[in-house]
Amino acid sequence: MRSEKNILSPVLRQRLILFANTFIKDISYAEDVVQDVQLKLLTKEEIFLNVKNKEAFLFRMVRNRCLDLIKSKNANYLPLEVDMDAEIQDLMQHIENRDMSIVIKHLMQNLPEKQRNVIYLTDVEQMDSEEIEKIMALEATAVRVNLSRARKKIREQLLKICAYGTS
Repeated sequence: MRSEKNILSPVLRQRLILFANTFIKDISYAEDVVQDVQLKLLTKEEIFLNVKNKEAFLFRMVRNRCLDLIKSKNANYLPLEVDMDAEIQDLMQHIENRDMSIVIKHLMQNLPEKQRNVIYLTDVEQMDSEEIEKIMALEATAVRVNLSRARKKIREQLLKICAYGTS
């Protein structure tokens, strides 16, 4: 049996955790999801060895595990929604500090799931359209449409924030 270190590099593990966090929105649970995937790979190593695009396969496994957790009836692991007033105050503080990367991250979290995941995989993970199609089980046009809509929403909200100071 292979060691855990050989299956996932530290960089890939971190990328998978960040990807899982886009679904679950709790980094400790995202780490648990990636750990679950690693354990599954250790027990089913022969399946993983036959996979052509191992990275896309891992992202798909993490995505599926997250969706399973979200769908489960015992979803008491999900954090409670943050008070909207606190979010607005936090957003204003970041704008005053001119930390646009945090503002954009916040805006990305408010996107619908498909748009959020497509823009994350494209812009943060630097994946190409074909990889995203495989990971998310979407057609090429759906990937392009979701990416376009996500960028348009973020652009509109950034313009609104710059003009009025709120989202």
